[in-house]
Amino acid sequence: MTQGSRSDRHLLTHTGTSTSYFTIGFFVLSIYLSLRPVFAMDLDLHLGIFTFKEAFALFGSFFLVLLAIGKIKFGPFHLLVFFFVLYYILTLFYGGHLRETARQILPFVCFFATAAMLTSRDHIRIIILFMLITYVSVIWLNAYYIYKGVTVGMVIYWTGLERYKGLFESIHAMAHTMLVYSFLLALYLLVRKPAIRAFSHVYRLLLILSLLSSMYCIYKSATRTAILGFLIFWIIFLFGYSKKLLFLFCTLLILISVIQYGAVRTIFWDVFRAAESRSEKIKDMAGGGRIHLWKTNLAFFSRLGLASKIAGIGLGNEGSRGTSVYGRIPESHNDLLTLLIGLGVTGLGIYLMMMCILFLHIVRLRMAPQFKYFGVAVLTSVLFMNFVSNSYITRVELAQLFWFLMGIYYIKDVSSVLQKA
Repeated sequence: MTQGSRSDRHLLTHTGTSTSYFTIGFFVLSIYLSLRPVFAMDLDLHLGIFTFKEAFALFGSFFLVLLAIGKIKFGPFHLLVFFFVLYYILTLFYGGHLRETARQILPFVCFFATAAMLTSRDHIRIIILFMLITYVSVIWLNAYYIYKGVTVGMVIYWTGLERYKGLFESIHAMAHTMLVYSFLLALYLLVRKPAIRAFSHVYRLLLILSLLSSMYCIYKSATRTAILGFLIFWIIFLFGYSKKLLFLFCTLLILISVIQYGAVRTIFWDVFRAAESRSEKIKDMAGGGRIHLWKTNLAFFSRLGLASKIAGIGLGNEGSRGTSVYGRIPESHNDLLTLLIGLGVTGLGIYLMMMCILFLHIVRLRMAPQFKYFGVAVLTSVLFMNFVSNSYITRVELAQLFWFLMGIYYIKDVSSVLQKA
């Protein structure tokens, strides 16, 4: 093929045709990802033995597999992910729970579908616009109900702090949905096209106000994991995107922390108490008792036989409503520890290897530096949240969105697509 024909094909890909933009697979992927925040909401709907949310994830993933299977180009990382999925399935033969295993396998469909179906910056732009429309709508509706004060999820006994869940089924689902908007907004800033000036200003103002609204929702949820994940992401991303915006962000962060010190102390009350106390028991209760829980579960893991340490005890056997009996222990509030117990050293090792390869792949790609900082910011933020909570591994709706974002770095001609406009 001549250089001229390659250029023509590249131009055709970026200007787009009806067949490249609106294939069935791309349409299904766009709708599937756009509806994610809707199906994280508190919808009391069932389809047989499945909740509507589970049915959406299961059957949506099935259609994506059917549509993407012929387009998938297997590289070394794809094969490693495929091997990891096979390892998940293997654990079913020695006690893994089918439902929990399926929940952790399904998100990888988004990675393969994204890498196979997105071929240009226009594709990324369109799918992000689809998602932003849904997220902005959900954010404002959710913020309204929180403002009205009718969606309290729980009240902290020690401080009287009200934690809101909005229209979502749980506090954490709401907080992390608001955080994902930050990921999508930042990516949109990188791939957007210049628009008509008047419309551009209005649209930009709407997106910024929506970001502030999402921050309000995260704050009212008092979800420390999401708050810290939010800060980590924006600090790393803005460092590569705009040093001026980073300076402004950090200045506002310091001012808000000083002005709202009492509120910050209330949200992180057990961390402050642990830092000010000499009692080992109080220190272990920091982070909602995470330190104690991690010590307990690591001690449990150390008592397992060699085979169980290597291969794990199977997913779904970690927690049983907070009761401790052999083989069933309280959930770790730590996705990495959950993998260690459920899949053993082998499973955790494969996952960490995948994360290292992802990181190296992103930083080594020949593309605009802003896209590198975006990928590193998402990866770092998610890994931190996985370490301190049940987040972007065990929560299927979050894992799907994470693997969608990582799949972008494995699309065809990614180095040319992810260049600064």
